[in-house]
Amino acid sequence: MDVHRHQDPRAFLALVEDTLRRDEQRHHLMLRLTLNLIDDPERYPVFHLWTVEDQDGVVGAALRTEPHNVVLAAPFADGAVETLVDALVEEGAAVPGVVGGLPEADVFASRFQAATGATVSSRTDQAIHVIHAVSDVPVPGGAPRIAGSGDLDLLVAWMGAFHDEAVPTEHYDENQLRGRLTQTLAIAGDRQYYIWDDGEPVCFLGVMDVASGTPGVGPVYTPPLHRRKGYGTALTAHASRERLERGARYCLLYTDLANPTSNAIYAKIGYRRVCDSAMILFA
Repeated sequence: MDVHRHQDPRAFLALVEDTLRRDEQRHHLMLRLTLNLIDDPERYPVFHLWTVEDQDGVVGAALRTEPHNVVLAAPFADGAVETLVDALVEEGAAVPGVVGGLPEADVFASRFQAATGATVSSRTDQAIHVIHAVSDVPVPGGAPRIAGSGDLDLLVAWMGAFHDEAVPTEHYDENQLRGRLTQTLAIAGDRQYYIWDDGEPVCFLGVMDVASGTPGVGPVYTPPLHRRKGYGTALTAHASRERLERGARYCLLYTDLANPTSNAIYAKIGYRRVCDSAMILFA
């Protein structure tokens, strides 16, 4: 097996798309990021793309958008992950961490630690969930609405609070986020961010549409003062139902397995767990 580095996201997608779609839900993040590189090249100006290939074609893939972690595809041949790690170490590639399904993320981490002496600084075990039909859930006071430009400061603050609470070890650039939100909220008809309003904004949710037709739901954030009132549940149900009614085959979201409350809430809405994954960061 050989590892090849790629510079053109379109060429990379042409090589890996059929492989990734063998397990599309597991590879939603990699597909989404690759499409972002094609459709919005300024969002991630520095990126890295790799494929692992044997005589039969692509058997593994990975990408990294700096300064984030390596995103790993499931291997389709024994030894593909180990071959990739060895090549990354040999070229001196920066590997702050890895995100991928299990067991491939663990295989990557084990091989990388053995080759470099790195240690694991943190680990987040996650589950990927999908929904095809939304169950009825209790509706609290207030109603959902689409976020607009006037919500910019609120969304920046809430995204920061979500980051500090849910993924404090992940890179966060407030100025970059503000610029991206400013652009997104200014687009007429864009429905990427929702707010539940009950006399005041009490919860927000993001939805990332991709060309594959599979919306990624999240993040979902409710400030502590407004929790345990059903706002996040109702907003997630609303956004998911709307996307399905508009033709999505299914919606997908990630949960932190250390948070049983959120996992139970999404199950009540109708989300079903289809795959486990992990985000492993190296010291």
